[in-house]
Amino acid sequence: MQSQLDKTAAEPAGRYEQDFFEWTRRRAELPRAGRFERADIEHIAEEIRVQVLVAHLLKRQSQPAKQSLSWSGTIITQRIEIAQTGPRQGQFPAECPLTADQILDPEFLP
Repeated sequence: MQSQLDKTAAEPAGRYEQDFFEWTRRRAELPRAGRFERADIEHIAEEIRVQVLVAHLLKRQSQPAKQSLSWSGTIITQRIEIAQTGPRQGQFPAECPLTADQILDPEFLP
């Protein structure tokens, strides 16, 4: 009988484009179980780059007195890496439809 972890590993890469949240949930199971070879490393790396990029953009915007060449270098590097891997243009709205309060509210679900 095939385990749930084996089913996750065997899922087509299309799940990444169809149901991103479910893809992230299931992909997180594989490295935890030591199944790195089945974890869709290319897409995971892209998502980490996007998160790093957004974090550094937010840091520069919210902490202008602490801006550094290191932050700028990270932003440039992540943009280059993302451009080379071809992010999912148009999958999400150009502007976030959620407020900061909604994002941080533990009771909020869209």
